[in-house]
Amino acid sequence: MKNRSVVAVIILTIVTCGIYALYWHYVVAEDLNREEKEQPLMNFIVAILLGFITCGIYIIYWNYKFYAKNDRVCGTNNSIIEFILSIIGLDTVSMLMVQSDINNKA
Repeated sequence: MKNRSVVAVIILTIVTCGIYALYWHYVVAEDLNREEKEQPLMNFIVAILLGFITCGIYIIYWNYKFYAKNDRVCGTNNSIIEFILSIIGLDTVSMLMVQSDINNKA
């Protein structure tokens, strides 16, 4: 798993108007899948497409699975907090929490 700067994640997400956040979710999900192969996450691009079809419901489910997988791989217990933050519109904060967990593990 790659160690990324938390500050860079914030700045790039703001400067690119959220496009970097999509890229970040994709690469981190792939990293998590490489670390733990038992319960792989669906590809993020496919999850976004299913999110469009289901009016956003599937992406909410995917986010829950993403945060739970991060907990299993990093040995933390923050998935519920991160999930709630993402639902109420503070997805950037939950991204920072996940990246911090990954940095601590790496």
